[in-house]
Parts: sequence; C-alpha cells; structure tokens
Amino acid sequence: MSDGSECEFCVEFELPEASLFCNLFSEYGVKSRVIHESKSYVAIAGLGALTEGYVLLLPKKHYLSLSHLSSDEIAEFDDFKRDSLSLVNEFYHNLICFEHGAASNNRKGGSCLDHAHLHVCPCPTDLSLQIDERFQSIPIDSIMGIHSFAKDKPYLYYENQKSQKFVYILPDKIESQYVRRLWATSLGLPDQWDWAISIGTQNILNTLKNLVNIK
Repeated sequence: MSDGSECEFCVEFELPEASLFCNLFSEYGVKSRVIHESKSYVAIAGLGALTEGYVLLLPKKHYLSLSHLSSDEIAEFDDFKRDSLSLVNEFYHNLICFEHGAASNNRKGGSCLDHAHLHVCPCPTDLSLQIDERFQSIPIDSIMGIHSFAKDKPYLYYENQKSQKFVYILPDKIESQYVRRLWATSLGLPDQWDWAISIGTQNILNTLKNLVNIK
C-alpha cells in the first residue's frame, strides 16, 4: 500500500497550493474545495462533476479504502457521512453514495485512486437495479457493515436514494470507475464518465458556491 507520499489527495491536504485542484481552479480565485470537515474526515467538491452536488468524503489519513479503517474509525466516518449528507441535501436531492473499495494496489475494485473516498451525487435512478444484474448484493444496515463482508476483498459499497445500503464482492479486476459509468449513462452523458477528462468546472464552482454559503 502507498504511504500517501504520491497521493494527490494527501498532497492537497498537506500542500494545497501544489495540488491538481489548485492548478485547475486558481484562475477562478478558488483556493479550497472543502465543504465540511472534522478532525479526521473531509468533504470536498469532486472533480468529474457530471452534475452540481457531486461530493467526495475522505479520511484525512491515507487509507486504501474504507474497509481498511478500524471499527472505531469507520463508526466515526459513519457519523461524518450522516452530517455531510444532511448538508448536501439542503441544496441537492436524490443522493446516492458509492465506493469502489480496493483490497490492494492490484485489486482495486474499479477504483482509480489509492486514497479511500466515498462518492456522493444526485442521480435520477437507483443504480442498484443495474448493479444487481451483474453482482450479488449483500444488504447491510450501515456502512460499518463492510467490515463483515469486504475484509481483504475488492468490493463495491452502494447506498441508494432511500438510504438502503449494499455491499457487492467483486472479482479482482473490473473496469475503472464502474459506477461513474452507470451514473453518466443515467444522466444521458455516457461518454463523460472519466473524471480526469470531464472535470465539470462550472458544476464544481456552483456546488462550492451553494454548499459553502449555506453553512
């Protein structure tokens, strides 16, 4: 596992002026994309915003996926997630959450970055209907349930608009950004799933304007 020294998120947390976000958004006079934070976790506007309201929730400490957090840490993250969703839902609705959970650097579960991050985004449809056609779902009561089913295995965590939560155990290799592909298609933007190509600059600026201003 990486120690975070080459992690773009870790760079942004420790040296924000050297980050990719700063490079992309300094011309707009935006120095931070933080929407909400606690001592251990942070909510930021996500690059690759296909709509407004796209947010990532991350531990500040470098972990490969949320399943690598301790039981106490993920319980704290669950509280942080609840507060963050409440904040985002003040302005954006029909929210889903998902994580491509990596087991190792070679078993990434569809993740393209090696720092744990939970995606939060408005979505017009429940993507579990499509995911269920390909992978077997395991209903769980909270995100803490990934410890029971996804230890040392690549997985997908998914939470729909009704707050129903599921874990899917994945094969060692699936296509990168798998759920982002489904999300993009649900929005009628099937060719814009790759966050590194379709940044969504105006959606990000609007998200920061709306969510930071309501705090």
